[in-house]
Amino acid sequence: MELNNEAIQELAAEKIADELIGSSEDVEFILDKKISNHLDEKLSKLNKTIEEKVNDRLEKELEALIHREYVPVDIFGDPSGEPISIRDQLHAQAKRFWEVKVDPKGEPTTYGGEPRYKHMYQELLRSITREEITKTVKDNLSEVAMAFRDALAKGAKAEIDHHLQYLFKK
Repeated sequence: MELNNEAIQELAAEKIADELIGSSEDVEFILDKKISNHLDEKLSKLNKTIEEKVNDRLEKELEALIHREYVPVDIFGDPSGEPISIRDQLHAQAKRFWEVKVDPKGEPTTYGGEPRYKHMYQELLRSITREEITKTVKDNLSEVAMAFRDALAKGAKAEIDHHLQYLFKK
């Protein structure tokens, strides 16, 4: 073996590579990990692209299906009404749901009652009002307690004055 400049550089490069990389098992592990990470990254990007395309296509198809008109049929398959879209049918069903007359418990009724939306709206308002009053009372509890105490004191004083005037009438 000749010791020239190229041979020395080659030996030095091999020595550095051996120290950096280590054994062949280490090299296999590092390569396996790098390949696995690279494949995971590529598959993740591919999966995201496919998912976006599928979602776009589904959205377009569902939009078309909702607006496409069809003719309702009876149990024998004969047409039983005017052409209607799924969107219009859902709208009509929702409208019937909200406009049906119900009792205060929300049960459908044929006697009296008010539309469901009114009961729901009133319940919502009661709930909001209850929450606001509770919050206000909690925030101003000391003022409420002092006002209550003052009102009791005034009431008691007025009651005592009334009894004293009754007792000591001339």
